This record gives sequence, structure tokens and C-alpha cells, in this order.
Amino acid sequence: MSSRIFQSVIQQIKGNTDKIIGVVDEMSNVIACNDLSLIGHSLGLNINEAMSMTDVAVINGFTYHVIGSRIKIEYAVFVKGTDSNAESLANILAVALGSIKELNDEKN
Repeated sequence: MSSRIFQSVIQQIKGNTDKIIGVVDEMSNVIACNDLSLIGHSLGLNINEAMSMTDVAVINGFTYHVIGSRIKIEYAVFVKGTDSNAESLANILAVALGSIKELNDEKN
């Protein structure tokens, strides 16, 4: 359910950025992305390990931000890039997608 909602939001945002943006699950599998060819692929890292001490991490040319709490990481947004713009975009996406996920969870 969350992947469909995440993909919908990502698709709406994609026209406003030239960066690759998306969401990975706890196994680092891409579940939503503005580059459809990446969906279903793994970004090859352990999200729980990489994000256990921080909300934001820069790894292999991508900036990641946890959606929700680090206590039990279910999802993280990613933005291709390591600059301050990538970090800001990741922060904004994490807040927006986290709020949407929370509302969806409450509804169900």
C-alpha cells in the first residue's frame, strides 16, 4: 500500500526536480522512484545499519533520509546527489511522505 502512495507523490514531484528521487524499504529495495527503471532494484546497502545513528546519510553518491523514526526503519527517501540541495530535497520528501504514510496508517 505505501509503495503505491509513495510512487504517486514521487510522480507528482518529478517535474519539479532534475534529480533522481525515490524511496527504499528496509532491505534497500527501490519501491518508488521517478526513474522507473530503478523500481525493484536494490541500492546495495543495509539501511538499518547505515541510518542507525542519523536521520541523514550520504552513501555512494546518494543522500538518504529516514521516513519516520529510526527506532524501526521501514523506509528511507533517497536523492541522487551529495550537495546541500540533495539534502534539503531529501528532508522535504521525508517530511511529506512520512506525514502521508502516517495518515494512511491511521485510516487503515
